[in-house]
Amino acid sequence: MTTSMQQKQKVILHIGRHKAGSTAIQEFLLRNDEFLRSNGYFYPLNMRLGRGHHELAQPLNQWRGKLSSWLKRPELNQKLQQELDENIHLTPIFSSEALQNSPPKAIKRLFSNFEVKIIVYLRNHIDYLASAYTQWVHATPYTGSIERYYLTSYSVNYWQFLRRWAQEFPTNLVVRRFEKSEFHQNDLVQDFLIHGPELEISPHCTNVEIDPNPSLNSKVLQFKSHINRTGQYREFEKHRLYQALPQLNKEFPAPKYTIPRELSQKLIRKNRDRDNFVARYFFGTETLFNYGPQDAQPEEQITEQEIDRMLRKLKSCIRS
Repeated sequence: MTTSMQQKQKVILHIGRHKAGSTAIQEFLLRNDEFLRSNGYFYPLNMRLGRGHHELAQPLNQWRGKLSSWLKRPELNQKLQQELDENIHLTPIFSSEALQNSPPKAIKRLFSNFEVKIIVYLRNHIDYLASAYTQWVHATPYTGSIERYYLTSYSVNYWQFLRRWAQEFPTNLVVRRFEKSEFHQNDLVQDFLIHGPELEISPHCTNVEIDPNPSLNSKVLQFKSHINRTGQYREFEKHRLYQALPQLNKEFPAPKYTIPRELSQKLIRKNRDRDNFVARYFFGTETLFNYGPQDAQPEEQITEQEIDRMLRKLKSCIRS
């Protein structure tokens, strides 16, 4: 059989988006190699950074906008290509939320010898902004308000984003809502397996029972904002501080952070028309997200006594 007549090897690319459960999906894929392989799939070892294939995305994201890059076809890493060749009978699954920033044209060129299936999850703007802001305060010394973060750092246009991917992968782009009620069996991992590799989860699989990337609740978020403003975050090693902060959630319980009502309404208005295009094109519905009433309660402010207690607990967590 000639090469042109051979059926292309398949590949599945999970491209995020950010703040849409990618860590849980990646954790499952890492823990269930035997299940994947027994069903004709595998999660490549090469190009992984942590749980996901973020090293695959890095050169592709640098490729954007450079004329010299357009003249050069992206190539698979040699070690990765060898791993794919050694598992030619299996379909590789790649996952990295960083791939959402890769030019679809570059992805198409990189995997030109494969039949590519893209799967992506979309989170509603209110939860997306709240989660992104929480993560940014958690991971950095950021001291700005949610309103400032929205104006300077939050630019999400799902219609523009998906049009670029649909142009390169018109028949192999799977778009899902990141909403529990939309998930298969109300479970994100099962939803990914059904709509990505098209597998039913096995009772023998190792489940992801806890959130592998926990967010700070509203009180702990206020505490992190406080030590950012005062500069006390410098007392701690960055990585250990990041890991220890979520441990405060249990001792200082509070609801998850929600954005102010006025900002919520502004987000909905700004994105309504273009989100409706996405809904009609990809889902056959009139609206993309069901937000319900925006009546978030005012955030309970932490006291100086709570800040002192949190600081002591944080130091204890880091020492242990």
